[in-house]
Amino acid sequence: AEDHDNAKLLAEGLAQIDELALDPGVVQTNMVFARLTKGSWHEVIQRMRDEGVLLNGSRDVIRLVTHFDFKEQQIEPVVAAFTKVLQRS
Repeated sequence: AEDHDNAKLLAEGLAQIDELALDPGVVQTNMVFARLTKGSWHEVIQRMRDEGVLLNGSRDVIRLVTHFDFKEQQIEPVVAAFTKVLQRS
């Protein structure tokens, strides 16, 4: 349940970023899917890795998964990393 709650909070934070399109209301598990509205998903995935955030994706969709090692206090830094990376795209 904690993983699902963290995924919902993460989705709410990411939904505030213009370069990402997602509906936090559809997040019901520990997976968050976001569509890039700007930039290359491959480039974003690499830059996020450089920021310490591991993602997966295909085409313009990025998948994030919360799990037992991911804690609520990590949500804000992940959202900040996305903001930083997407502003450079």
